[in-house]
Amino acid sequence: MRGIEAWTRRLLALAAAVVLALLVAAPAVAQSPGGGFEPSPCAFHAYTIPAGERIDCGFLVVPEDRDTAGSRTIRLAVAIIRTHNPAPAPDPILFLADGPGASGLDAVSHFVDGAPGLRAERDIILFDQRGAGDSQPSLRCSEFDTLEQATRARRLSLDETVALDIQTAGACHDRLVANGVQLSAYTTAAAAADVNDLRLALGYGEWNLYGVGYGTRLALTVMRDHPVGVRSAVLDSAMPPQVSWWETAASNANRAFDAFFAGCAAQPACGSAYPDLATSFSAVVDAYNKTPLTVRTPDPATGLLEPELITGQRLLLGSYGALMDTSQIPFLPLTLTRLSSRDLGFVENLATAYPLVSGASYSGLWFSVQCHHEAPFSDAAKIRADANSYPRFSDIVLRDPTLAICPAWGAGQAGAVENQPIHSDIPTLVLAGEYDPVQPPAWGQLAASTLRHSYYFLLPGQGHGVSLQGCGQDLTVQFIQVPSVAPVPGCVAGLGSQQFVTAAYVNAGVYPVARRLLFHFDPWQILPVVAGGGLFASALLAWPVAALLNRRQPPPWLATFARWLAAFTVLLECGFAAVLGWQIWQVNVQQPGLLVFGLPPEAAPLFVLPWLAAALSVGLLGLAVWAWKARYWSLASRVHYTLIALAAAGFVWLLYSWGLM
Repeated sequence: MRGIEAWTRRLLALAAAVVLALLVAAPAVAQSPGGGFEPSPCAFHAYTIPAGERIDCGFLVVPEDRDTAGSRTIRLAVAIIRTHNPAPAPDPILFLADGPGASGLDAVSHFVDGAPGLRAERDIILFDQRGAGDSQPSLRCSEFDTLEQATRARRLSLDETVALDIQTAGACHDRLVANGVQLSAYTTAAAAADVNDLRLALGYGEWNLYGVGYGTRLALTVMRDHPVGVRSAVLDSAMPPQVSWWETAASNANRAFDAFFAGCAAQPACGSAYPDLATSFSAVVDAYNKTPLTVRTPDPATGLLEPELITGQRLLLGSYGALMDTSQIPFLPLTLTRLSSRDLGFVENLATAYPLVSGASYSGLWFSVQCHHEAPFSDAAKIRADANSYPRFSDIVLRDPTLAICPAWGAGQAGAVENQPIHSDIPTLVLAGEYDPVQPPAWGQLAASTLRHSYYFLLPGQGHGVSLQGCGQDLTVQFIQVPSVAPVPGCVAGLGSQQFVTAAYVNAGVYPVARRLLFHFDPWQILPVVAGGGLFASALLAWPVAALLNRRQPPPWLATFARWLAAFTVLLECGFAAVLGWQIWQVNVQQPGLLVFGLPPEAAPLFVLPWLAAALSVGLLGLAVWAWKARYWSLASRVHYTLIALAAAGFVWLLYSWGLM
């Protein structure tokens, strides 16, 4: 009995301890200000989840103001892309987007279709930080869209541009505040706390952070404030807190362009084709500043063609953006050559393919984060000195209205810790692109210098976001698989210098046709082609049958010749259309940026065919007139032949109207 009583006392004591532990833990759960994770249907913009893919979506509910009890809650959009691996690794990848203000969920197509190595073993979680993308409330400043539409055809001075931006930001501020948004609550530190809450709400013990651009600043803040549960981190185009973009914007741009010019000079074909690319670049910018060019490009809001003024400053900012995009870099030297010729069709293609919206980076989140974290630690004298030292690129920073907007934005001011290096033992991969004009390689080295277990790689010939493709993605996959071991950098040595494109078959009509076929397919636009194709098919099917039926009474040789000539013309035009479509598809897969110019140089002979078809179509129309005068064939046959001749001529006219001839 005594043994039973002893065991009973022990069990009662254990039960009491468990109850006590639950009572201690219960207030913490009850006092958690957020509402956890709420599953919801996925609703991606202009993207359909492919068959066989599983993506789970929902919202993380968190307090807006983490420093105030009883704060209202906000909802942060989340999407979990499931791996195809039946036994996924327990530590997924959390992607932190660029910005501040970019949507992480907008990267869904990239991670579904373009990151097989990252998805091989792990789920990938996309996350719209507070105020961005589909998170609620959205701090998007739609007022800047209206400003862009109103000023796209106007030439504004620096002072006018900044004044309009300040006015527009004021309107956005007033609307957001009127809707109850507490602008001082949208900070990187608050977003880092959201990240930690998301891990807990989804039930992950560990995960891997993966940030690009501003996303690296958010990842570093998580590593500092909430290191528990972070297995590893990837910092692509790093932005450590101790740097100041404004104080070095012009010098960073100058460094990137110098590296680009040197890269072209080091490549024999590029150096020979463009012996003084830096001088050519300056000449193009100066020429367009002196005499801007007005083109017609699709309005982002309506899609209708509207006038747009192309100045040298517009081209400089476009080139600055192109250095960020590794896929555009190979075409920059050739672009400058075409711009110097002031080819209207090419400039329209360029402005359409790479629209430069002045307020694209300006959102309420941008102002809240930058005004809270960056503005307090930026020195106006250093900003002016940097701009004066590199006047070609001074407008990049001087046209940014953020510092002038901050005093009235109400974002609060970060403490000194937000301007200090971040120290961490978490294994970290740091990647940088040689030509990145925004987050230079030196910033990556600076970030890595205070991370004890970090591996730094510079990728030559690359721009911003180097981990999103190719060698950078290979290094990222290697690292996340085994964070304790440095990735094997064999692919880095293989990159060498950027392979610049120095030749193309320039045809301004190719890109608009490619846009219709690949990106903005409209069945009504190709209805004439379908109708003509139907007529062509009827000829190729009916005429051989007619020839067999009339073997006993052969028609005059001219009638036979007329049909043979029509058949040859039809096959010629159909062949041109088929080969052109195939060429466009091939180039879009291999070198999509080339479509802005036209096609590879070897495509030039193909464009002789439309002119030959034009000459033959004139002959067909003449033979149709002859058939009516001589009354050859039946009435139905004459009508049919005339329609074929008109369709052949119409096809040529269509090619001409599309700019292909």
